[in-house]
Amino acid sequence: MPRFAVRDAGYSLVGDSNIEYLEIPYDAGTFDISTSDFSFACWIKFLPNASETQPAFFGIDDPVASDSSGFHIRYRRDGGNSSIQVILNNGSGAFGNTSWSLITITGQNAKLGDGESNWHFFAFSFDRDGSANFWFDGVSQGAQSIASKDGSISTSNLILLNGDLGTFKTAFARMNGAWVWNTLIDQADVDNLYYNNQVEQTGLIGEWLMTEGSGADVADTSGQGNDGTITGPMVWSSDVPFYARVPLSSPRTPLSSPRTPLSSPRIAIS
Repeated sequence: MPRFAVRDAGYSLVGDSNIEYLEIPYDAGTFDISTSDFSFACWIKFLPNASETQPAFFGIDDPVASDSSGFHIRYRRDGGNSSIQVILNNGSGAFGNTSWSLITITGQNAKLGDGESNWHFFAFSFDRDGSANFWFDGVSQGAQSIASKDGSISTSNLILLNGDLGTFKTAFARMNGAWVWNTLIDQADVDNLYYNNQVEQTGLIGEWLMTEGSGADVADTSGQGNDGTITGPMVWSSDVPFYARVPLSSPRTPLSSPRTPLSSPRIAIS
């Protein structure tokens, strides 16, 4: 059953250099997505940056290194590209990219963080012998096959707002809230989290709401104890997304009682 993610005004973490990141330790008992299906969601706002053209914001190891079994989700904005890309490696060389065009999704050529500066909600699910799904602001962008990319992922630590992970450096972004499941989320789960701030509990192995506002520790509120640690001069910001959203497809809420009639008839004008 979903659980409401209790929040105060909240804060976001800002990743804007390649020596800072949020690290979640691998744990075989409580935090391991090396062979299972898994899902990830976060609120993210990309920042203007001309030098980092393929920033990653969720990663384990460097997926391009030939001896790596890394995994990355990155935002590609080099040249004419504007896309969300997943890179997987089974330890024998990079073996596949899966991507969704942001130009198609947003209907504009403006690149996130450059042509616009809005908060966005990203959610992903990875069926290891089937397909990957991506939701942008609650809307599914369709499935991409990863059936041939089902090798084991490294058991190294998870890095958010990546820094110092080989080829892909800092995200140059703010992040507010991140969730990881060792199961597959679906449209209903995404709707609950995006519109109602309600988090699916089945398979939830990490939830970092980033409400601390200071310090180098970020608590895991999933109940699994997978607390994160900030490395480098990462800073906290009061810039957070607005949570009160109502899906346009929802019917209007009816009045709880009929309108009260006038206590006396209207007076006719003579």
